[in-house]
Amino acid sequence: MGVPVDDDDNLDIYVRDNDVAHIQTRFGARRVSQGENVIFHVVKESAWPFSAQHRFADGWITWLDLADREDRAADTVLDRVIGGRVRD
Repeated sequence: MGVPVDDDDNLDIYVRDNDVAHIQTRFGARRVSQGENVIFHVVKESAWPFSAQHRFADGWITWLDLADREDRAADTVLDRVIGGRVRD
């Protein structure tokens, strides 16, 4: 199950490195410097962590990726994964 974060039109997608050319050709994907609506995270085939049936990254993987990129959505994902903010 995925963890929705923002209700915008952007989409993060993880793809195997050997699928990139096919995706670019089939969907007309191209690099842009602004105005992107799909962000491709290209992962080497040897490091691909998902099974063939896996369609969404789980919350922990999502959080780790966002936190690694210092994305503001990391805090929101962590909050949803742990079920609410931890208070002292």
